[in-house]
Amino acid sequence: MKNIAIGIDTSNYTTSLCAYSAEDGVIASERKLLPVSEGSLGLRQSDAVFAHIKALPELFCALNEKLRDKAPDRRICVVGVSERPVSAEGSYMPCFLSGVAAASAAAMSADAPVVRFSHQDGHIAAGLYGDKAFDDIKAHDKKDGEFYAFHLSGGTCELVRAVKSSEAGGYYDVSTVSESLDVTCGQLIDRCGVKMGIAFPCGGELEHLAMESEKKYNVKIPCKNGNINISGIQNKFEKMIADNEPYCDVASFVFSAVSSAVLTMAENVPCGEKILFSGGVTNSVILKSRIEEKLKGKYELIFAPCGMSSDNAVGTAILAMLKYSEGIHE
Repeated sequence: MKNIAIGIDTSNYTTSLCAYSAEDGVIASERKLLPVSEGSLGLRQSDAVFAHIKALPELFCALNEKLRDKAPDRRICVVGVSERPVSAEGSYMPCFLSGVAAASAAAMSADAPVVRFSHQDGHIAAGLYGDKAFDDIKAHDKKDGEFYAFHLSGGTCELVRAVKSSEAGGYYDVSTVSESLDVTCGQLIDRCGVKMGIAFPCGGELEHLAMESEKKYNVKIPCKNGNINISGIQNKFEKMIADNEPYCDVASFVFSAVSSAVLTMAENVPCGEKILFSGGVTNSVILKSRIEEKLKGKYELIFAPCGMSSDNAVGTAILAMLKYSEGIHE
């Protein structure tokens, strides 16, 4: 009988499930982007909750079909779920309650414990996991101690110092090192894309446009006490669009600004430290290239693999199994 952990993540962008075992890693995963109407910049929380409730039964059925083939002799030993956006006290978004309800039902039917994490915990774990084995993550937590982690998405633009937590209710203790005080990098990308008529979320298509541009932009990012303000970038790209500048150049400007924002935040990290990059924005080839150009050799850089960087339940499932292996159950 193979012990598996089920991970559930219901962010404001994606409904996601994962089945994970210590021996085989990710056995099966399912995810579905939440539907967003044309020209919209996302969903209201009430609409996101409804979309998750509609998607979860379908995804559970699809996951179960895969498990019948890949792990017929299985036992759900633990269920992990993202219950809040970030690890900071008071963090809350209603969309995560959809996942908590599903996790409670799944755990009860399997007579298994539920372990709750933050969405941020899941991003960090998925980024560290990549294609590595279960024991490698355990070794990382024991050997390396603290590290720094970027969480760059539509909802978060934050650099944190992270260390494995000793508390049963989470996995990483994090403290904010630097953050955007207004909009996020993901919001800039999506707002620019929607302004151009690109369907939300806009990152992939906007980056393709940026790669067609021959222009280079050196964007200065306002920074005070280690934190940044980037809402002014929106005023600039809106003016570029109004002035009929080529869309590819506007896109190039936006990705140059995002890259400058991340590099400005990284100045708060002491030399030689390990920095993890996770969140949907870090899927950007342009961003990764510029980070490596400027920071390689100065820091140990870890980029979440493409499939692991955007919202998913992989990290949540991994953390649930790690908690279970440590004998820490809710």
